[in-house]
Amino acid sequence: MTGASDADRPVTEAHFAYAIHHAFRTLNRPALKPYRYSRKVVSTLQKVGTGEIRRLMIVTPPRAGKSTIAGQLFPAWWLLRNPRDPVLIASYGQRLTDKLSRGAREFYPAMGGRMGRVDKVAEWTTADGGGVFATSMGGALAGHGAALIVLDDPLRGREAADSPSQLEKLHDWLSEELMTRFDNPASSAFVLIGTRWAEADAHGFLLDLDKTADAKQGWQVLHLPMEAEDSSDLYPDLIGYDHGPSGLLCPERWDAETVAAMREVVRARGWASLFQGRPGPREGAMFQKQWLRFVDSAPDEGDRVRFWDLASTEGAGNYTAGCLMSRHGDPPVWTIEDVRRGQWGPARRDREILQVAEMDGDDVVIWLEGTAAVTYAIASQLAGFVVHSEQPTKGKEERADPLSSQVEAGRVEIVRGPWRHEFVAELLGFPSAKYDDQVDSASGAFGKLVTDTGPSVTFEDLAGALLEELGDG
Repeated sequence: MTGASDADRPVTEAHFAYAIHHAFRTLNRPALKPYRYSRKVVSTLQKVGTGEIRRLMIVTPPRAGKSTIAGQLFPAWWLLRNPRDPVLIASYGQRLTDKLSRGAREFYPAMGGRMGRVDKVAEWTTADGGGVFATSMGGALAGHGAALIVLDDPLRGREAADSPSQLEKLHDWLSEELMTRFDNPASSAFVLIGTRWAEADAHGFLLDLDKTADAKQGWQVLHLPMEAEDSSDLYPDLIGYDHGPSGLLCPERWDAETVAAMREVVRARGWASLFQGRPGPREGAMFQKQWLRFVDSAPDEGDRVRFWDLASTEGAGNYTAGCLMSRHGDPPVWTIEDVRRGQWGPARRDREILQVAEMDGDDVVIWLEGTAAVTYAIASQLAGFVVHSEQPTKGKEERADPLSSQVEAGRVEIVRGPWRHEFVAELLGFPSAKYDDQVDSASGAFGKLVTDTGPSVTFEDLAGALLEELGDG
């Protein structure tokens, strides 16, 4: 059997579930297991195919079968209904994208579609002129439009999610490339599938963009966490799913004992983001999400400090991070206005600090945390600014404790800048997250704003400290 019969075809085109069943029967493959959450994915994608939903995010744990259903079967069914349409499939890498395209190319004729050109895995057509173009994240899209975009796991993994440069590339590609490919934005569809990695991953970026864009996309989210939880705070336009009495996504596949064992292996941050679809632990060890307050802009008044936690390895190791914080009002409120962060070598680090100082202005007090040798080299180029230097004498958690208390009391605000996603993720993961440089810089800035800063550091002071450090003082 190579296609649908005349009697089957209208049913296959009308119903995604039947098209899946027909394709597996045609290919003589075992049917997909009818897990309840899988049926929910299929029924939700049915609404995308019929135009009821135009922008859909599907958030699931790893290995939940999302790529087969949404990344291979759904594009095939879309083309069965719309054989003249161009379909765009993308993911983090070409190898995965080719796998998705190859699967769609196999399922399309098995559902009853008529093939056109099939000589390329990443670009094939239907007999009616539609077809699939498959590319990787960051790939060139010039000349390719789309009536349907399916984006599956645009981030390769944790390393990419923790890289500000990789996230920036993803954001640029989404906004400047992928989102401009629609043939007709009003009628075209976009399906984003994948696990969550960070607040600023593709899901977070697009949802955040929808809050500020003039032409809102209207994203709906099918959130399928491993364990039941209320996620309406994270996903406002949420498609409901009932986990049932067990509270588990799929007890037939992952029972309570298996889930508990998985949670033991995965760190809190990984469990929250990958398995619960909530990037960053819901309640951090020292900072909890419900404590956080956000504002659109910083106040015009108050004392301001930029505290730098220094590192010196280009492209690796710890980050240099500088938090700009202000104190204003009575009783006082602290506002985190900006955070700069990078894995910079010494020369670039020093240039970045100077550029930021010039942007902040000479009314901002600068603190440098590091050895006398390092801080002397940086301070020597900051003539005209008030500069202080110190070496830490307390542990990271002890230094962060006063800031944590005021965050819990609701007296710390965070400006809604583009940097806030990485900052909040680190804040909620502290102190167990891989990086803590932004938290260190925020703790340092807070500490200086609640105490007297004392006299500014002169070059003579720094030179004397440097000589003492070298044993020549």
